[in-house]
Amino acid sequence: MGEPDDSAVAEGATASAPLFPVARVRRIIKADEEIKTTSSDAVYAITKAAELFVEGLTKDSYAVANTGKKEKKTLKLADVVSCTESLPQYAFLEGMQPRSPSSLR
Repeated sequence: MGEPDDSAVAEGATASAPLFPVARVRRIIKADEEIKTTSSDAVYAITKAAELFVEGLTKDSYAVANTGKKEKKTLKLADVVSCTESLPQYAFLEGMQPRSPSSLR
């Protein structure tokens, strides 16, 4: 209850507002010197696409992390790296992910 199921969205019902801050995504887009202007619809679409990408990566990382005997409840950086290395849809991220949390700082 509370969140629409996939079938409602597929049938044409309006999707919920993005969870990512649209203003921040707009600021990131504006940081690209090649992009002069961006419509609100484009910013919204990019925001939702980023949100869906992160959601998919999280679910896939969780599935890869739980292929062993004991079910994990917490994802670690190593789980995400393992997911991006083992699933072909994340091949474009090869070499981009950090190997340790300290390299994120």
